[in-house]
Amino acid sequence: MITDKQSLEAAALSWMARTDITPNISECIQLAEAYFNRRLRVRQMENVVTITPTDGSLTLPADYLAWRRLTWLGSPNRDLEFVVPSVLTRHYPTDPAGPPCEFTIEAQFINLRPIDITDCEFNYYSKISPLVDPDSSNWLLEAYPDLYLAGTLAWVNTLVQNTEQFQLWLSNADSIIERAMLLSEKGKGPSAIVNISPTP
Repeated sequence: MITDKQSLEAAALSWMARTDITPNISECIQLAEAYFNRRLRVRQMENVVTITPTDGSLTLPADYLAWRRLTWLGSPNRDLEFVVPSVLTRHYPTDPAGPPCEFTIEAQFINLRPIDITDCEFNYYSKISPLVDPDSSNWLLEAYPDLYLAGTLAWVNTLVQNTEQFQLWLSNADSIIERAMLLSEKGKGPSAIVNISPTP
């Protein structure tokens, strides 16, 4: 069974039927995780934090990938509208104070306008916790060991310069990612449609 980094490495070596790549397996897992972070967007990656603005800016979380919602926690609460940086500057050239209406993201900061010190709730997609130690595991390895194996084997085959096998395993990984994202969307709604109309 694939339950942690050590067993994932062992499975990859077994599927490749070679041991000369052992020193590079950790790097291949790291590359697979980077690929997952670029492609995968599922509810298990969603995180919600409360951040206090400083001079109209919030620092992005270290594990930030993509934003989903920014809510100003004043009275009443309201979701802020995202605009590109040039639009925010054009709308608020003098950095006025007041309850914010819009935000943008530049570098490692979320900039709000108007400027306010009230806390904001930030819903975002976070990076997958990497497998570092031999006994490391995470939610993705527990839910989709096949994805981790496919991704690792894709980069292992890049290492040994087997382009055909690389494409095969990368395609397998992409198929699992697509199914995982579809399942995630289905999991956000009711499992079945309930008919509440009177029975004839």
